[in-house]
Amino acid sequence: MNLKLLASTAAALLTLAACGSQSSAAVAQTFTMSGRVFVVYSPLDAEVMTGTLEGGNLGLAPRKEGSACTGSVGGYADVGPGVQVTVTDEKGTVVGTSALEAGKFTSATTNKIGCAFAFTVVNVPLGRTFYGVAVSNQGVVQFTPETAMTPDLTLGS
Repeated sequence: MNLKLLASTAAALLTLAACGSQSSAAVAQTFTMSGRVFVVYSPLDAEVMTGTLEGGNLGLAPRKEGSACTGSVGGYADVGPGVQVTVTDEKGTVVGTSALEAGKFTSATTNKIGCAFAFTVVNVPLGRTFYGVAVSNQGVVQFTPETAMTPDLTLGS
């Protein structure tokens, strides 16, 4: 009788172990998306921000590289710290969300002056055909799987 109990207990344990290994294999692989939204300032806004406006800088102190900024100067008042970033797949299904970090004034990007906002979205599932990234009401920008890990969105010209 004890041998029969031992055999059935061993069989039950083997079944549980097999189920456990299948569920861990079924876990989807993910990646962390580390991106940036760059709001380009208009030429006039850039001159005001850097203090190079002809005839003076209207009493405003020039911005220093890396200082705090917002998207509102470039005409994107809906882009700023805490604004939601939504990541979708090719079917439009939301696969991740995050929020923009504080903006940093920069003039070192593609010879344009503006405000850069970083964002990080964790646990984005791998294996999608493409990924869409949307910030506030600025529309969706699509990225291939190869470029989705470090997407760079530019708003303005």
